[in-house]
Amino acid sequence: MNQFRIYLKSELRKLGNEGDANDLLGKVEKTKLAALGIPTDVCTLNNLFCSQKVVNDYVQGLADNTLRELTQLCSEWRKNNVYDKLDNYFDWQEATVEVSRIFVQQAESHLAEIFKCDSGKLSSIVLNPELWRNRPYSEYRHGTIIEFPTCIAIRHDSDKYKLFDGIHRAIQMAYQGIKSINLCYADISDKRDREVTGGGNRERVLI
Repeated sequence: MNQFRIYLKSELRKLGNEGDANDLLGKVEKTKLAALGIPTDVCTLNNLFCSQKVVNDYVQGLADNTLRELTQLCSEWRKNNVYDKLDNYFDWQEATVEVSRIFVQQAESHLAEIFKCDSGKLSSIVLNPELWRNRPYSEYRHGTIIEFPTCIAIRHDSDKYKLFDGIHRAIQMAYQGIKSINLCYADISDKRDREVTGGGNRERVLI
């Protein structure tokens, strides 16, 4: 369940920001939030998730079923499909990985060509001057503290970890010259094998 905790520690911290709290309340039914013990007004949300330490303690205290349900809700809010990715692999580990071995999936659609650079290699993307002419990257500053520096990835082989969550944080860390990033990752070969039944026939498929 640690992969869900890591995701929520980053995602819930956003709700300490008024804009993100308003966005959540505008897109998610308040009854769903209330059922999971999440406040349904901006001020209380901001106060509940006001610092990374407070968020970390909050997430550590969540029961396993609440972790799953809240991750699913946040994934739907952000429209990032993260819940399915976290749930589709058995074994999640943590390791500190060199930036040179990290790749990222595309973030902003209008910057697609930049993210295709060197197959999405993080160390190449941050060297592209065009990236820094576009928001939010043009607003990044050296010395900014990354409150939660752990990102989430799938390991394709020993030299390729592809991030699907924490992409902006990873870019900012690489921009600041950090040589290694802490990753929570699963091996691509460890994807769940689930039974799917349809039309009276049963087959096993990878999802």
